Amino acid sequence: MLQIPLNQLKPAKQNVRQVKASSDGLKALVASIKAQGLLHNLVVMKNGSGYHVIDGNRRLQALTKIHGKSSVEKINCVAIKDNDQEVGLHANMMREDMHPLDQCDVITKLCSGGEEDFDSVAARFGQTTKWVHQRVALSELSSLAKQMFRNCDFNLGVAMALTLGTHKQQDDLLVNYGDTKLAPEFVKRSMTNYKIPLSAAMFDTTHLADNLGIEVDLFGDGAYITNVEPFEALQNEAIEAKLEELRQKGYADVIYLVDQYSWEAPECRGLNGCSEEVDIQDRVCVVSYTTHNYKLTINDTNIHRDMERQKEKEAIESGEIEAPVLTPTDYSKPQKTLLDGYYLEHVRNMLFDKSGDDFCDKMTDAMLLARRIGGYAQFGDRIIGTVHVDHQNAFTTDDEPEHLPASASSAFIKIWEDKYQAEYEANGTSSIQYIMNMDKSVRSKLKFAYLIGSINKGQARDKEFIDVTGLDPVNCINWFKPDANWLNKYKIGQVEDLYNHLGIKAVGKVNPKKRDLIDAIVKHLDEKPDFNPYMEWEAKQEQEAA
Repeated sequence: MLQIPLNQLKPAKQNVRQVKASSDGLKALVASIKAQGLLHNLVVMKNGSGYHVIDGNRRLQALTKIHGKSSVEKINCVAIKDNDQEVGLHANMMREDMHPLDQCDVITKLCSGGEEDFDSVAARFGQTTKWVHQRVALSELSSLAKQMFRNCDFNLGVAMALTLGTHKQQDDLLVNYGDTKLAPEFVKRSMTNYKIPLSAAMFDTTHLADNLGIEVDLFGDGAYITNVEPFEALQNEAIEAKLEELRQKGYADVIYLVDQYSWEAPECRGLNGCSEEVDIQDRVCVVSYTTHNYKLTINDTNIHRDMERQKEKEAIESGEIEAPVLTPTDYSKPQKTLLDGYYLEHVRNMLFDKSGDDFCDKMTDAMLLARRIGGYAQFGDRIIGTVHVDHQNAFTTDDEPEHLPASASSAFIKIWEDKYQAEYEANGTSSIQYIMNMDKSVRSKLKFAYLIGSINKGQARDKEFIDVTGLDPVNCINWFKPDANWLNKYKIGQVEDLYNHLGIKAVGKVNPKKRDLIDAIVKHLDEKPDFNPYMEWEAKQEQEAA
């Protein structure tokens, strides 16, 4: 150990610590040395008539603050012969303010010199080989990334994420987003945007690292495929092998979809869901592959409707099951949906007709405030309509009846929307100002008309709604005027049953066709809507008999 005058000590230009000590950190160190003395010797190397400090520049700064630059105060030092940066690295890498890049650059120099490899450097510092790989990766960031990292424009997490991209990717992202606060996850997604997670491969990737261009995330558990074309070829081979395996199992059909939903694919039209108990030779297997997440989905519980009908017919003929007895109140799902639309329109009209001032105000406020005052736990039959007053269509576009006139509420809305549009075009009046200038009675009625349109099909038949409004579908009569579209969804036996029940006079044809009967029913119900489709068929028969 040497005791060297303070005025002979200078900081080494090649010192591994490139970040200056913080003001607060230096003040704390000065106070510590004043109170307890210098606890750690400086590491120095002879340079002409003086010495360069290899390890201990923060302590040298603190000593200069205490004694002055020209002081001859003797300082305890350890002298080395060569400027061994490894000594400085060992001494500094866990101390305050040493920038990660300083540590990484030295490790890279040790590994690139030829005398050391990753394993030996890892052993020297008591770390893993992956730790050395990580430090080297950080030292190989683009020049712009290094500069911004040193300037603390982003944190270590962002720097680690940047290592997943090329220098161009790093620079492009930093130029475009460098002024914002970058998040590691955002940077990681940007750097791997054109890379495929190794976990997406449906084939064995062993021994394919070079062909697929596999890159490993040194700071995480992920690995990525960068060569897209060979990946897609191998992925398609794996999928085709899976499809062939399914075909060999004996399914009636195996349908393969890419980036398509089964309900919108033409190949899947006519399919119904079924149970796994249905024989495999009668089931259709639908295989879907989504390219954005490389996910393969297999659904083998489908059956063609024609096959389902055939199976039902065979079961009836063999006596395995009894033939179902259908009445005019047994509806198919499309028919039920259309029927509920009819009823919703009927309810809206009845509500608007009874919207006197008192009922209108109470019902309007109840629809607006019930959800808020009752809390979000009181959903279901505790609310009517929707708070945000979104319009609920009574019919789908394909099934909207042509003969059904516009409801009174929608007609009222149309009048005032047209008036507002004219006012806006003439004077540029805002919708808020237009509403504010309305007469109160008009405003209340318009508000109620909009709210009526927010009631959906389920709510129109809900107990809470029936209790509040008194509109019960079982007791509603003389309202149902269906078009041929709705009636055509019946089976022929149901059409004949309803035709006979309504007491319609013969259509004047021998063995009339289904269409003839439907036309007669439409005409009858248009003139005399005496069929309530929500009443149980047996109950209706009993009521009429009484």
